[in-house]
Amino acid sequence: APLDKFLNLKILQNLGKISFSLFITHWAIVGNSNFESWILGFSTPICPFSPWLVIVFCLFVAWVFWRYVEKPSGKLVNLAGKYSDQLVDKYFKKNRQMES
Repeated sequence: APLDKFLNLKILQNLGKISFSLFITHWAIVGNSNFESWILGFSTPICPFSPWLVIVFCLFVAWVFWRYVEKPSGKLVNLAGKYSDQLVDKYFKKNRQMES
């Protein structure tokens, strides 16, 4: 289906990976770049960056955050979850043997 082909585009897959990081980091960048003043048409923005530069910078910072913070911490959480599952399984196995 055409929708499946569109959703399987590599650029959309990568955007999906960094979407949470983009959500976390974009407000600080956009807020400090006077993007709002450009949109609202203020004549003297404090820090007049190109809106396209701001968008590219937001995407870059989000990717860095995803790559070096979110991805490694996710692996750590998964590892901790597997370890805790093993502890729970051992506990219940031990208690079942005691009941028998």
